[in-house]
Amino acid sequence: MQVIEDPERIEITVGDLRIRVGRYPFRLLVTVGGRVVLRTSERLRQVAGLPTAPSLICTESTQTMSFELEVDEDITGFGEQFGRLIKNGQLLDLRVEDALGTGTGLTYKPVPVWHSSRGYLGFLNTGARVSCDVGHSMPSVLSLTNDDPAIDLYLVLGATIAERLAGYTALTGRGPCPPVWSFGAW
Repeated sequence: MQVIEDPERIEITVGDLRIRVGRYPFRLLVTVGGRVVLRTSERLRQVAGLPTAPSLICTESTQTMSFELEVDEDITGFGEQFGRLIKNGQLLDLRVEDALGTGTGLTYKPVPVWHSSRGYLGFLNTGARVSCDVGHSMPSVLSLTNDDPAIDLYLVLGATIAERLAGYTALTGRGPCPPVWSFGAW
């Protein structure tokens, strides 16, 4: 492992993995073997040159991080959801609610965990409400707004969803296998 730290950035390299964190303005770039896996949205600009979606917006009570979505990138996950499997183009409000059916947009088991077809799993470690704009407002931006004064973001890399889930459950813990009878008719 190699770590480079200076007033402008922190860069960590482990084998083919490289993580670059820009300090001001905040930027994040994750590459594996030179291929971009994840990057914040600072490159996306309006006609006047202003950022389309700043990488990080902080207030006293919320934090918003925005990441670039590639044209061919699919995002799945976010716990119990009753819409399409691929979440691109959707606004999701991750908070525990009595769903009162499957057509309300509410869920009882939302989880701020998502998978990207670019080879990573993202996990926002919070019990607070999270609003997710998965390319809805801007097709090239994934924005996460956390109603928490801090961001605790984990990234798990892996070639397959199974590998990423194994890394995620190694981090968060694995539950025991339910008894056989629980898989029967309700």
